[in-house]
Amino acid sequence: MVFAVDAQGKSAELKNRFFEELDRGGSVPAAAEAAGVNVNTAYGWVRRAGIEMRAAPRTYTGEEKAEFFRLLAERNNVSAVARELGFNRVTCYKWAHKAGIFTHEARRVVPRREEFRRLRAEGLTRAEAAARVGADKRSAQNWDKLLWAWRTRPRATRRPCLGIARGPGPGAGESAAVGRR
Repeated sequence: MVFAVDAQGKSAELKNRFFEELDRGGSVPAAAEAAGVNVNTAYGWVRRAGIEMRAAPRTYTGEEKAEFFRLLAERNNVSAVARELGFNRVTCYKWAHKAGIFTHEARRVVPRREEFRRLRAEGLTRAEAAARVGADKRSAQNWDKLLWAWRTRPRATRRPCLGIARGPGPGAGESAAVGRR
């Protein structure tokens, strides 16, 4: 079988086969694979043909949005609800923010940590309070030393630890650097 070759060396038959596959409703990569054409070549053909392959944005009904907000009230997790309903996560976050719902604020309150703090204020030792709330030793230590604040503080205001040792240094009243700078 002899194929007519276009200016770029690709056969007209391959190009026709590709566009037939594309017309069946497939994606460019799927049509390229079915026609035996390189995907980049196929995208070039599509671009030169002036075909727009972008899908129209999805529209949501009022019932779908109502269901989203109902589930969000139960679960308080936008990503999980969006995944469950098959909705775009970014769209769901926009809806929630527009409605004044910011789920990260709800997750900042950790009941076990709050109970641990209450028990410590009552005078229990770190180990006793940790045992009562079911926390491991490291979590209790972090909660006691308020290291959790480092994780919840906005990134822009965090200060890195420079490893500066306070106290008498190599010279009179100087600080000695410990570790790398």
